[in-house]
Amino acid sequence: MKNSGFTLIELVIVLVLLGIISAVAVPKFLDLVNPSKTNVTKHRLEDIRKSIVGNPDMTGAGTSSARGFRGDTGLWPVQLPDLVTQPANGLNDAGASSAVSNWNRYTRKGWNGPYVDSSGGAYLVDAWGNNFVYAPPPANPPTITSYGANGISGGGDDIVVGLRY
Repeated sequence: MKNSGFTLIELVIVLVLLGIISAVAVPKFLDLVNPSKTNVTKHRLEDIRKSIVGNPDMTGAGTSSARGFRGDTGLWPVQLPDLVTQPANGLNDAGASSAVSNWNRYTRKGWNGPYVDSSGGAYLVDAWGNNFVYAPPPANPPTITSYGANGISGGGDDIVVGLRY
C-alpha cells in the first residue's frame, strides 16, 4: 500500500524556507515603497506650488495662461483651502490681510479658481497621510512642507517647497 502526501518534516522545512525568503524580501519591498511615496509627495507639493504662484511654462498669446492664485489676485492664500473656494481675504507680501476680489474678465484680475483639484481633499495631505504645513507671508519665502514618513518636523526626511514669485 502506497501512502501519498507530505510528512510533517517536509512541511516544516517548506515553512522555514518561506520564512527565510519573506525575511529577506519584505524589507527590500519596503525600501521600494518609501521612495515612491516621496515622489508622490513631491508631485503634490509641486502641484500646490503651481496653483499658488502659477506655471510659467503654460503660455498663450505671449502671456501666462496659468497664473495661479497669486498671479490672479496679487495676494497669497491665507490657507491651502483658499485654492478651492474663494476666500474673503488674502495676504500681501508683508502678511497684512486684503480683500480678494471676484474675477473680472476685462482686467483679468481677481479670484479665478479653483486652482487645484480638490477631490477628496487629497491635495491637503502627503503620501503618508500627514497634513501639509503652509507658511504664508510674512514667512520669507512662503513655504509648503511635508514632514515625511515620520511626520515630525526636522526628522531628516522633511520635504520643503519654497514659493517664489
